[in-house]
Amino acid sequence: MKPLSRNLAALGFLVTSSVAYADYTAELEIDRMQDTPFKECSDYTFRQVMNNFFTELTWDYLTSDWGRNYINIDGYVEEEGEKFDFLLQYEVKSDGTFEFNAMEFLGKAKDDSFIIMMLDKICYHSTGD
Repeated sequence: MKPLSRNLAALGFLVTSSVAYADYTAELEIDRMQDTPFKECSDYTFRQVMNNFFTELTWDYLTSDWGRNYINIDGYVEEEGEKFDFLLQYEVKSDGTFEFNAMEFLGKAKDDSFIIMMLDKICYHSTGD
């Protein structure tokens, strides 16, 4: 094998390995978050609470341009036959915790009072408390 071919093969291996590692990290962090108690109703996990409140739920792991890691929880809330798009975003902290970062409803960022009301509603819907 010529040196250039060998170097390209090694580069291909490194790129493939780093993509596989990133996918593994994303899957691991999402699984870990799903099994973490939901702060607002800590007798229940994120998975339980989110699955009880949202339909068509997706979990996405992303890294920002400045190196911070986030998990987006995206789904729909159904009210009176209509579907409303919701997004919750948590930052994955270096100590292994998840810190609430943002909420969007119908594609628009929401203020603190709306966020508090919705987190309470999410818990109540999931637990009845």
